Amino acid sequence: GDIFITRFDQNWNPIANAQVTSLISYQDHPSITFASGNFYVAYTSNETGNKNIFVKEYDPNLNLLNTRRMTYDSSDHDYPSLNWINGQFLLLYDSNKAGNYDVYLDRYLRDWTPIDSTVAVTAPGDQTSSSMAYSTFDGLYWVTYASADQTGQNIYVKPLRLAMPSQLKPCDIVPSFSSTKANSPYTLTLKFYNDYGELT
Repeated sequence: GDIFITRFDQNWNPIANAQVTSLISYQDHPSITFASGNFYVAYTSNETGNKNIFVKEYDPNLNLLNTRRMTYDSSDHDYPSLNWINGQFLLLYDSNKAGNYDVYLDRYLRDWTPIDSTVAVTAPGDQTSSSMAYSTFDGLYWVTYASADQTGQNIYVKPLRLAMPSQLKPCDIVPSFSSTKANSPYTLTLKFYNDYGELT
C-alpha cells in the first residue's frame, strides 16, 4: 500500500495533502514527528530487496525536502517509531539482525549526525511494534512493545535512562529586569537559548 499525509486545521478541515510513497514495492508502518518547523515521516520499504527504514522530510505545506535511508545491512527492519525529544531524533525500529526481532534505538542530532545505536529490547521470541514517550517527572524514556513468546503475544513497557549526548550543549539563560516607573513591580524576563540560538 501507499502512505499519505493530510494536514488539518483546528476544525479538522483538510488544508494540505501529500503522497509519501508510490512504489509498487512494500511500504508500510508510517510514523510521523514534528521538529524545527518541519514534518518527518519514517516508514518501512522493501524497495532495496529487504525491509529498510526510510525518513522523508516535509515543510509545513507538505512539500518534500529530503529522503533518507536509515538502515543498510542485509537483515529486515520494520515498525519504525520516530520521535523528536530533548533536541534529538530517536528512531525505534525492529530488526532481525540477531535472529529473532529485537527493538533497536538509534539517536541523531538535528542534522541527522548519528549519536549512538543501542539494543533497547531483546528477549526470546519477536519484539515488535515499539513506541516511545518521555517523562519529565523522572527523566525516563518509556518504551512499549509487543512480545511474542511462549505465553503468546503480550504488551510490555520498559523504562530507559539515556545520557544526554555530549554533542548537545546546555541552554544559556539570559535574565533581565525592567520597571516602567518608580515603586512599580519589576518584570523579570528569562530568555533560553540552545546551541542553535533559538528561544526555547
